Amino acid sequence: MRFDGVVALDGVSLTVRANQIVGVIGRTARARRRCSRSLTIRDAGHGTITYKGQSLLGLPTWRLAHMGIARTLQGLGLWPTLTVLENVVAGSPSRTRLAPDLLALPGADRRIAALREEALANLGELGVADRAGAYPGALPQVSRSGSSSPAL
Repeated sequence: MRFDGVVALDGVSLTVRANQIVGVIGRTARARRRCSRSLTIRDAGHGTITYKGQSLLGLPTWRLAHMGIARTLQGLGLWPTLTVLENVVAGSPSRTRLAPDLLALPGADRRIAALREEALANLGELGVADRAGAYPGALPQVSRSGSSSPAL
C-alpha cells in the first residue's frame, strides 16, 4: 500500500489466534490506520484477507461483527458520566433482556451482576481493574505530541 510514493504497508502477514486481542504498532499513524482499516473494511489493496480459510473481501460489516472481528480507535466514544466499569458493561456483547432488565423484573439483578463480574474480569486481564471506578476524563491518554492528557 503506497501513499504519495511512500510505502505504508508491504508484505504484511498477521496471524491472530482465537480470543486474542492484537494491537498494531508502527512508525506512522497512516500505516497503523491502513493496516487496521484493511482488516475491518476488507480493502487489501493487493492480496487477500482471510479468516478461518474464508475470504473477508466483500463481506458486509455486520457479518464481520458476528464473526468477532472489530476494531477500536484511540478516540473511543466513552460516556463521560459513566465509570470505566460501567462503560465496559454498556459495551458488552453479552445479551441482556432489555425490557425485564429495565423494569427490574426477576432475574435482572443476577444478569446485571454477571455482566459487571465479566467486565471486571476483562479489566483484570488487561491489568486495569484498579481503574474500574474512574471516569474517562480522569484517565491518562497519550496525545499525538507524545504528552499525556486526559481522555475525553
